[in-house]
Amino acid sequence: FFGSMAEPLVTLADLIGELPDVRCEQGTVSVRGLEVAYWSFATAGAHKAPVVGIHGGPAFTHNYILPLKLLASYGFPVVLYDQAGCGASTNGVGDPSDSHPHLLTIEYCVEELRALILHLGFQ
Repeated sequence: FFGSMAEPLVTLADLIGELPDVRCEQGTVSVRGLEVAYWSFATAGAHKAPVVGIHGGPAFTHNYILPLKLLASYGFPVVLYDQAGCGASTNGVGDPSDSHPHLLTIEYCVEELRALILHLGFQ
């Protein structure tokens, strides 16, 4: 909910509160030469099955599913990522239908997710 593009009326902290015990680790994983950015949220005692948030698209980012990180305070490691061509991930692909048509396939989306899960050591 934005009053103007520069000033949100509601922030993430307004929605879910501050999460002082949740730490965030940011990184990237390479998939077919493209860098996929991810953010991993967890507490020191995280012991439950991980939750991986997958944003919609094409061209969306993980920002609108950030409230999922609230689950980290309940012991679930939470991983959010920007799919290749979106947000903080490799974004110089132009129109994917011209330069990287595989980005628009289900097979690639599964490959990207699998690479992220393996990179993070989840089973």
